[in-house]
Amino acid sequence: YACKKGQRVICGIETCTDFYGKIRLSDRVIKNCEIIITSPHYIEYGGSIIPGKYYDDKFWTAYKNKVINMAKGSGNILGHMESYLPYGSMLVPNTTTFEGRIRLAQKIANRYFDEKYIDELIDTLRVSNKAIELHCMTKSPRDWVIDKLSQNNIPMSIGSDAHALDA
Repeated sequence: YACKKGQRVICGIETCTDFYGKIRLSDRVIKNCEIIITSPHYIEYGGSIIPGKYYDDKFWTAYKNKVINMAKGSGNILGHMESYLPYGSMLVPNTTTFEGRIRLAQKIANRYFDEKYIDELIDTLRVSNKAIELHCMTKSPRDWVIDKLSQNNIPMSIGSDAHALDA
C-alpha cells in the first residue's frame, strides 16, 4: 500500500532500557528495526513513591541519570526527555486530566531539568550522535532547550506520539 502511495515505511520501535542504557530486545528485533527510540518509561528507583509527592529530589536525580545513560546507550533517538514522565505512581487517582499531567511535567522540567543538566545531555548526545525526539503531543522539550539543541547541532526527530490518526 505504501509503495502505491509513494511512501516509504520504516520499521521502528520505542522501548525502555535498563538503568545503564542497554536495550532489552532480542537480536532479531533489533536487526529488523531501522529506528529504535529509547524512552524512560520507568525509572529504577529504590525509594518510596508517594501519591501526590511530585517533587522527590532523589527520584528526579535517578531519572536524569537514567536519561544520560540512555543518551550514551544503544538506539537512534532519545524520546521523552522532558515529557510523558514516568510519574504515574505519583499521581493521585482520578485527580488530573491529560492536560493537567502535561502542566505538571512542565513544572517538573522547570524545577529539575536545569541548564547544567541540559548541557551534560547535549555533550553526551554529541558523542553518541543520537537524536532527540520533539514530542508534539506534549510540546516538549521546552523552547529554550530546542534552541540549545539546535545551536549544538543535535539531530531532532519529530514524533507526534498521538496514538490516534486524528491527533
